[in-house]
Amino acid sequence: MKCRLGFADACFASLIGFLQCVCACGETIVVTPEKPEVPATLQPGDTVVFKDGVYKRKFSFADLAGAANAPIVIRSETPGGAVFDGSEPISLAWRKKGDLFIAASDAPPHALYRNGEFMRHLGDAKSLQPGTYNVSGAGPWTVTYRPLAEEDPASLQFSRGVMESAFSFNKCSYVILEGFRIVRFGMEKPPTNKFGITKFGGNVIGAIESRNVTLRGLTIDGFFSVGVNIGRCNDTVVEDTAIRNGYGAAIAINSDTAITNPSYLYRNNAARGCTLSNIYRFNKSQAGYSTKGIGVNGNQIVDTVIERCVLHSIPPTAIHFDVRSGFATVRNCLFFNNGGNMEIHLENRIHDVVIENNVFADSHCGSTIKYGRCWNIVLQHNTFYRTCGYNLLLEAAYNFTI
Repeated sequence: MKCRLGFADACFASLIGFLQCVCACGETIVVTPEKPEVPATLQPGDTVVFKDGVYKRKFSFADLAGAANAPIVIRSETPGGAVFDGSEPISLAWRKKGDLFIAASDAPPHALYRNGEFMRHLGDAKSLQPGTYNVSGAGPWTVTYRPLAEEDPASLQFSRGVMESAFSFNKCSYVILEGFRIVRFGMEKPPTNKFGITKFGGNVIGAIESRNVTLRGLTIDGFFSVGVNIGRCNDTVVEDTAIRNGYGAAIAINSDTAITNPSYLYRNNAARGCTLSNIYRFNKSQAGYSTKGIGVNGNQIVDTVIERCVLHSIPPTAIHFDVRSGFATVRNCLFFNNGGNMEIHLENRIHDVVIENNVFADSHCGSTIKYGRCWNIVLQHNTFYRTCGYNLLLEAAYNFTI
């Protein structure tokens, strides 16, 4: 039996379609530096626009629920125009000792910035290079600084990072964050030490137990611990983002390492078109495994994609896979001028990974790529130019293709 749609029915259907379109468009909420407030509840299709200017606070979101055709968008008015500055001035009374300058501080001086620019911390005060510093003590702290030539530290403006986080998303879905510039972050509390391992700071941007979250067109310049943390998420992507000048991991894709359930729960997370550089280890007591360009760490992570990324000037490992993750792809990436032990390190039951069409140049690593206790690894169509040590180092790996 055929049914014909009458005029009234057609009008009703058109009205429903119109209302769906209107609902998908949502509202536009404007946030200003003078009034940095976002409503607690956002609806599918809503857009939150941060006007250009400087912001000095964290925004935490929970249970945001956009839709596939109507995501919730949180963006800068213009790319890089909305700036999150996590620093505050610090007063340091310098005294000269040989060719070094020394100052005491009652406030944690670990994340120091000199005239607004990132400063490199070196773990040994005796080996400081011009323009670098060292922190010792446990409160009050001692700062040792080796100035640049013909430079008087008293004439400089020093600041310290006092914010750990700019944005956090907990149990959110179909959310887009884009266009922000986040600078000079650090620690809200002094570092903690447990079993000889020091923990610094937190996540500048965190997506936890979320899905379909897109972090796009961001700049993070100066951080402690983690630039972007994707924890227990699905379909969450970091793309076209620059992360530099930090101590820890630029991007961390994590699950719960204590879970041994063989089923995969966290799928389709990715880093695409990102540039990661100047990522360091603060000192020897900062856990070595926590410092890297990109880390994929923990059980139950599958179908991770890292592509079209540039990773350079990273003394620790550029990309690190650890603990039972699998079915990942690293492709079309450029690695250059990196140091540390490895460019790509796979260890602890990593399986089914494809590494293809990448370029490794001017590497100062002991090994360019290392497999340890891994299987079903494919290495194909990669270019190695002026690398040091072994291009490929295998330890207890099997069923691999070169």
